[in-house]
Amino acid sequence: MAKPTFILVGADKGGVGKTTLSRTIIEYFNALNLPVRAFDTETPYGALQRYHPDCTELVDIFSTIDQRKIFEPDSDAPSITLVDFRAGTFLQTLATLKDIGILAQAEDGHFDILLMHLVAPTVVSLGEQLDVAEFKTSCDHFVVQAHAGKSVFFEEQKDVVRKYIGDVRPERIIKVPTINQMAMEAVDITGSHFFDFATDVDTDLKGPQKSLVLRGYVKTWLSALWDEFDRVGLRDVALQNLNFQPKLEQV
Repeated sequence: MAKPTFILVGADKGGVGKTTLSRTIIEYFNALNLPVRAFDTETPYGALQRYHPDCTELVDIFSTIDQRKIFEPDSDAPSITLVDFRAGTFLQTLATLKDIGILAQAEDGHFDILLMHLVAPTVVSLGEQLDVAEFKTSCDHFVVQAHAGKSVFFEEQKDVVRKYIGDVRPERIIKVPTINQMAMEAVDITGSHFFDFATDVDTDLKGPQKSLVLRGYVKTWLSALWDEFDRVGLRDVALQNLNFQPKLEQV
C-alpha cells in the first residue's frame, strides 16, 4: 500500500466554494484513473455526497468512530482520501487533529496531509490564515483564492492580501476562476459531474446539459482550474509515493 495522502478542504467561512473545489479534485484524480475515497462532514445532508455518492461517505468529523474511518484506512483502500469540512468546523477540527496526534504522525512522515484552505475576497476570510499558521508545519499547505463573482479584490487589494498570505509561495496558491452562473446552475440542476457536463457530445440541444454555450463555459472553467492543479503540482504531491505517473484525461 502506498503511503496515504489526506486532502483536507475547508474554511470556517461559509459559501467560499469548499464543496465545488472538492468535486473538481475528485474529478481531477478520476480523470487520472486514480480512485479517491471522500468524506462529507455536512451531515445530515451532504452536498459532496450528492455528486459523488459512489466514493463519498457522510461522517461526523468529531466522532471518534468516524475519525478512525478517515485516518485509519484499510490496506486495500485508495491511497488518496479527501475530506470536505463543514463551514465553522475547520479550525476546531485542525485543533482536534493536533490534540490526538494526527498532525504529528504526518510530520513524522507516516502519511501526507494536503491542507486546502479556501479564502474569499474579504479581510475576515483572509484573517483565518493567522489562525491556521500553527498547523502549517505539519501539512503541505495550500491557499485557495475563491473568486466571488466579478470581484477584483485579490487583484486590487494586493497590499492587504500580501499582509495575510505574503509568506505563501506562489506554487502553493491556487486561484479558482469564476464560473458562469448560468452554467453552474445547469450543472447543479442535472446533478452532473463537471467533466461529464463539459464533454457531453449529444447533439440534441434540448435542456441545460445539451447547451453548447453552457458546456463551453464549464469546459473552459474546469480546464483552467485543472491547469492550476497541474501548476502547483497537485498530482506530484499526492502521488509521489506511487510507482507510476498517470496521464490526465483531457477536458
